[in-house]
Amino acid sequence: MFKRDFPTFELMNLTTMKGFISCLIICTVALFSCEDKDEAADAIHKPIEIGKKIISFKLDSSINANSSFDIKLEFPEINEVDSSLFKTILLQETEKVMNKSAISDSLLENQDQVIAELERSYKAFKTDFPEINSEWYLNRTVEVVYQSKKYISIMYHEQSYLGGAHSNEIKTFKTFELKTGNQISLSQLLSNEEYLITEGLAESKFRKQKGFKPEDDLKANGWYFPNGRFTLNNNFYLTDTSLVIRYNTYDISSYAAGATTLEINLDKIKNTETGKNAVL
Repeated sequence: MFKRDFPTFELMNLTTMKGFISCLIICTVALFSCEDKDEAADAIHKPIEIGKKIISFKLDSSINANSSFDIKLEFPEINEVDSSLFKTILLQETEKVMNKSAISDSLLENQDQVIAELERSYKAFKTDFPEINSEWYLNRTVEVVYQSKKYISIMYHEQSYLGGAHSNEIKTFKTFELKTGNQISLSQLLSNEEYLITEGLAESKFRKQKGFKPEDDLKANGWYFPNGRFTLNNNFYLTDTSLVIRYNTYDISSYAAGATTLEINLDKIKNTETGKNAVL
């Protein structure tokens, strides 16, 4: 009986072993295939190395010995060969910022025209007001402040004094979806629920930062939001852990009040159904 059953037992083990080996081979191939895909994905989404290009210009001080005019334009350059939407977005947005007139809303053809226009304006000012000793300057910077598989955030920073009562500083942020290349607003980035949560968190931070109680009237205290109530704006950027919203000088109050920055932890912006948020 034992001898007759032994070959059957052996055959069963052989069959089982063949099945096990086949399964092992399939799993191993699948594992390496997944690893290859992950490596390929990581290669695609590896942060692009970004260099810097700087254009500096100093106006001849012979116009007025006690005055000067310095211009500095600093913007990113992608040195590597790259045909992605990332590079296209960066080049287009940089051109918009660097070629924008500093004294009007018009877009000029290149940086040389920006400098030439400013030079004419500066000389005219010094001709009309030779007694005023002042140092004019224009500093413009374009910088990528965030990169991920889904989004990039770009900062446009401008500091200037072009005559007048005081200097100016503006930081403008734009966030783009890499899949489409489109700029996105907060309402597009967040679900309706996440937007309301963010607005509530931001208002709490704002009131705490400015020393206001929940019941204090913002307009009566010199802060001018649409319809008299706190609202988010679309001047924002992302970090690995936060959503950062900035209100520039004059956006919601006087020059003396300065700029306001509110940083919201992404872990606190969660959809109640999924327990996650749309950003991460």
